[in-house]
This record gives sequence, C-alpha cells and structure tokens, in this order.
Amino acid sequence: IILGGARNAGHIPLFMLVTWVVSRFFRGHTLKTVTTVAVIALSSEISQLVTGGETDWRDLTADIAGAGLMLAALQLWKRTLLSARLAAVGIVFLGLAPLGNWLYALQQRTAAMPCLARFDVSSLDPAQRTMNATVSARSETMLSLTLQPKRYAGLRLLDPIEDWSSYDHLIINFATAPPVPITIRVHDRAHNNEHEDRFNRRFDTG
Repeated sequence: IILGGARNAGHIPLFMLVTWVVSRFFRGHTLKTVTTVAVIALSSEISQLVTGGETDWRDLTADIAGAGLMLAALQLWKRTLLSARLAAVGIVFLGLAPLGNWLYALQQRTAAMPCLARFDVSSLDPAQRTMNATVSARSETMLSLTLQPKRYAGLRLLDPIEDWSSYDHLIINFATAPPVPITIRVHDRAHNNEHEDRFNRRFDTG
C-alpha cells in the first residue's frame, strides 16, 4: 500500500526516474523524451479521473517539475566540466527534497501521536493542505483559516496515522465566525471516492 502522502511527495522524484528511463530508451532524444513523459503524466491523471480517484493539478505540476529537473540534469551531465556535473547532481538532490521532507514530517507526526497535527510546523509538513482557504494565524494546537465562498473549502490531513485500530475517539475542536456548517470527512485505506466508502458527517456550529 502506497500512502497518499508518500505518493504526493514522490511525484517529482518518480517523474525524474521516469524521464531518465525514457531518455535512455530514446538514446537522449529530447523531443521524444518530452512527448512520451507528457503522455505518461496526462494518462496517469486521466486514469485517476476515470476510475473515480482524486485528481489534483498540483500532482501534474509536480510531474512536469520532475521531468524538467531530470532533463536539465541530463543536459548538464553531457558536459565534461566538473562544475556542470556537480550542478547535475545538485539538481537530482533538489528533486529528492520533497520526499525527504515528507519522511521527516512523517517521523514528527508519529512522535506526536495521539495528536494528529501540530500547526506551528505545518509549513514543513506536506501532509497538511488547504483547500480554497488561506491561513490567517497559527500556533502549535490552533490553525485559523479564512475560507473562500466555494463548495469545498477547508483543510486536508494526509496520512496522519496508518492504523486507527487502537483508538476509539477522534476529538476536533473548532469555532467559526459567523456560524457555518462543518463537514468531517475521513478516507480509509481502500477509499474509492464513493460516499458509502468513507466517514462523512456534517456538524452545525450555530
């Protein structure tokens, strides 16, 4: 099972690897490499859309970024200058940074359990994503969001914990001004984006 957070953090390094493999297959032909990788990236997102999975334009952006980084690294590596090859290696490590950041954040979240999220370090945690909302204030245990007037607005916590079997309750404290309904939605490991497959409950704060 590939956790959602690892999948999201892995888009850039994954498409760096895909680009390297495709480039080797086409013997360094840039146009063929770019075309093939673009088709793979688009097909990946379209397949998720068709099968009822969750699509995100940021995933496609990460795919493109990964491909671009590897293409730049490959062009630099072709040069014989040591500085160019060192720059290529630096680009590769830059592409691996999101995955390393996610692994560090995972370790921090595991150590903080049973607390699901610490918002003072959310800028370092790729598992916390706002949806149609902007952060107006934060502390260790509080996050203040300004929600946009759209159908879905709020905060996503990706993979806060893999195994919930030893827990009986989920406690979330929230306040709104003015009062608006709040929906708590939990996706399980086998989530297929169907309403019957997840916990989905609305609470009135008025």
